[in-house]
Amino acid sequence: MVRQVNADAEHIDPGVLAAWQDAGPRRVRDAIAGHLRRHADDGVFHIDDERIAAVQLVQLTAGSVDSVAGVDAGQMVRAGVDVFLAAYGAARS
Repeated sequence: MVRQVNADAEHIDPGVLAAWQDAGPRRVRDAIAGHLRRHADDGVFHIDDERIAAVQLVQLTAGSVDSVAGVDAGQMVRAGVDVFLAAYGAARS
């Protein structure tokens, strides 16, 4: 659905598009950002901007999971999480 809305965005009333963003993608991104900020405040992550980190996490774990032929979706998600943790994970002692 997201791909379809993005493809047709120029043909969708801006108010409808904004309402859809608020009810779906933006709401999810904001919720993820809130969780990441709480974890960062607890020292789990080093995050300057939780909104950017949330977008990156979603892109790494869901953005193109089905785009690589012959690669298991679970493998793609795990690899995305590994990249996210390498970028934002707090040093472990």
